[in-house]
Amino acid sequence: MAPSLADTDHAQDCIRACDDTGRICAEASMQCLAMRGEHLRQNHITLLFDCAAICHQCMNFLLRRSAFTADICRLCASICESCDASCRDFNDKDMTDCADACRACAVACRRMVAKALIPASVS
Repeated sequence: MAPSLADTDHAQDCIRACDDTGRICAEASMQCLAMRGEHLRQNHITLLFDCAAICHQCMNFLLRRSAFTADICRLCASICESCDASCRDFNDKDMTDCADACRACAVACRRMVAKALIPASVS
């Protein structure tokens, strides 16, 4: 039996990126709550929570080899891209680190979507 897409290096990279980004966004949301001020913008906090949640769900779909992996990777990439942009509005290391993680996760998820949509080569 041929290995599934979830067994590829791209999948393993995506799983790691989702795990890291989910954790980093969860930590960043708690830091923003503690910092107050501009960091408490409701849309920013909500986006951090959304990003943490979708990253963990995406990781779970990848680990389960779900038939909906491409769909959730596409959504995860979109939310990560939005979170990246939101975090870059702030001029501090924690938000920059979060933005960088979101960007890396979006790239990994988009790579998974591209791989899922490319049919296997015909011999």
